[in-house]
Amino acid sequence: MRANLPEDAPPKPTDGPLLSEPPGRGSLDWFHDNTSHSGHEKNHLFVNNMGSGKGELFTDISGISGVNSSADARASIIWDFDRDGFSDLATVNANAPKLELWHNRYPELAHDALEAGRFIALRFIGGNHTANPSRNASPRDGYGARVIATLGEDPESLSLRREHRAGEGFASQNSATLRIGLGRHEKMSHLSVRWPSGRVTQLSDIPAGSLVTAFELAEPAFQITPYSIRSVDDGVARLNLTTEERAKLVMYTTMTTTCLNCRAELPELEHLRTSFPTDDLAMFAIPVDPLDTPATLAQWESRFEPPYRVLRNLSGKEHETIRALVLSELRIEATPTTIVTTRDGSVLSIQLGAPTVSKLRRLMSAE
Repeated sequence: MRANLPEDAPPKPTDGPLLSEPPGRGSLDWFHDNTSHSGHEKNHLFVNNMGSGKGELFTDISGISGVNSSADARASIIWDFDRDGFSDLATVNANAPKLELWHNRYPELAHDALEAGRFIALRFIGGNHTANPSRNASPRDGYGARVIATLGEDPESLSLRREHRAGEGFASQNSATLRIGLGRHEKMSHLSVRWPSGRVTQLSDIPAGSLVTAFELAEPAFQITPYSIRSVDDGVARLNLTTEERAKLVMYTTMTTTCLNCRAELPELEHLRTSFPTDDLAMFAIPVDPLDTPATLAQWESRFEPPYRVLRNLSGKEHETIRALVLSELRIEATPTTIVTTRDGSVLSIQLGAPTVSKLRRLMSAE
């Protein structure tokens, strides 16, 4: 639910988590999930325009980013799930899909390559490793530590202030790694950490791309290692059911010849077919009823003329792969279910029913 705020003001911090900046910008974006009084409130994502010359301080990109999902989010976290240095989002929803990951594509969209990837990552280890409170040592995970990061050497250099917090969303916890963007700077000239105990530790000349672990009581007080980068495609599920030349996106829809819902969604699928050329979207049907023979499937296809081609000769192993994918995502077996993959078979989406044109366009633009 969006608060009633001036156009140049960000949403209230209590409405949702504060999204750390895309590396390189040094400015904070805002995301907040709905507080759901009726179940129809949408999530919001605001981009900070600081330094861009725009009139408004924040721009609402909820619709174009896709975060205003109808899945009805209940909790959200900030998390660099692909470890590329850019803060991503994860939401847990009341409706399907139960979990959505929102990938931060700022490096692909940034107009200035120098501002697309310079950052420092921070982790904190407080001195109190017991279950009892302490006046002289901070909590083990360092929550409450306040950071001042100085960029540049002159007295007018930009100073960024951040606080290490567990999270701001409902019953959710952010990643324990705090990221700070450096803009065009190749290093962070000075870092000061004020722990909840009052102790202050400091470090200078930290190169971009570093992972800094701050220790409250240990010596040395800081450990610097490279921040490891991993591909977003690591561990992606794959589904390849046809060897023919494939389009940018491949859409599989589960069906049976006796499924009334499968017939009812045919107009929606026809709309998808007319909205995309065959080079962009290939459409296939996966028969999931073992009683449907190739002959009965051919009769059904001839009678109803669906906009997809029915894959009549799938093996038992392929059916088991499909079943496992659907159960892992939706926790139920329901027909019709739609699976969308890339050209090479990487699974992008699994959902009940047919996707919208907008969703397919978002998936296509990400490729």
